Amino acid sequence: MYRPPVMIAAILLAGTIAVDARAALQPGSMLTLAVLPDRDGTRHVFEVGVDRVDRLPRWDQQLSPEPPLTASEARQTAERWLRERHPKVTRFELLALGLSRVFPPPGPGPLATLGCWHYRVSFEPFAGERRMAGGSEFVAVVLLDGSIVEPRLETKGTPAPAAQATPIDRGPGGIYQVGDVGVTAPKILTNLRPQYTRAAMEAKIKGTVTVQAVVNADGTVGDVKVTKSLDSVLGLDNAAVEAVKKSRFVPASRLNVPVAYLQTIELVFDIR
Repeated sequence: MYRPPVMIAAILLAGTIAVDARAALQPGSMLTLAVLPDRDGTRHVFEVGVDRVDRLPRWDQQLSPEPPLTASEARQTAERWLRERHPKVTRFELLALGLSRVFPPPGPGPLATLGCWHYRVSFEPFAGERRMAGGSEFVAVVLLDGSIVEPRLETKGTPAPAAQATPIDRGPGGIYQVGDVGVTAPKILTNLRPQYTRAAMEAKIKGTVTVQAVVNADGTVGDVKVTKSLDSVLGLDNAAVEAVKKSRFVPASRLNVPVAYLQTIELVFDIR
């Protein structure tokens, strides 16, 4: 079968994300770190009191490259906490691990200057070899002092909490993406060779399909979405998606821990 040459380009950028929250925070106020919906409509709201945040270890990236709590320690803490909550789970597989921070409104003090750093750790649960239904109940938020932020559950119809501070948006499941500071992007291990369909070859269709793919923490590929179509009717979009799904990567990493990453890939179809 004819296999045309394929070019691959990945968009890789790095930068610091800052979140500007506008609500005034007084002593005793709560800072919202994450709001995670579940399939049944339940929302897991992770909040922490400002007084508690003021007692956390301070971390300034400019002065120290490593946070007071390592990613490995945060993962172990999160897993221990989830094991206590879910004794029927025999194994937790890491889905994503991210370190981010939320800023309060501008003002005096270390909280306003450095923000609230926290880890968000997501797991996939197993009972023996059987994969269990996951979701927000298998996500843990860990502060830099090693303590857990207990989520507040909101059922369907419960009013949303008042806006205080907006967490960094890392996409579904805490997926990293272009622009997240300190993240090493994935590297392709296999050749991406999408197959021309017979109809596209006969029509001499040439061009580029652009996709966004979630590269999992184990280097496999999860969800793939076409963001720039070439010709869905003649099957080239599907061919690009299938090629990316079969590929394997050296996963992205943050603080030497593999993490999930949203990768942009361009696949060029060219008949020579």
